[in-house]
Amino acid sequence: MSASATPESPASEAGSESSIGSAASAAAASGASQATQQEIERADELKTQGNTFFKERQFSAAIKAYTEALDLHTTAVLYGE
Repeated sequence: MSASATPESPASEAGSESSIGSAASAAAASGASQATQQEIERADELKTQGNTFFKERQFSAAIKAYTEALDLHTTAVLYGE
């Protein structure tokens, strides 16, 4: 009662899924729009403005500045103090 075909092992299936996931991630990264240096600098200015507004408890203005910064450059940089 031996079967001539053997099912594919879960380990090899996981490996193929991992390769597919990596390929999809690489494609998404290469297809993402690259921010220009000017956009990055402007995003940093807006983030700084947002921080100032936040310290002044002007939360709506802070949110607006942060949102505009993220629209320009979506890679967030966090500084811990």
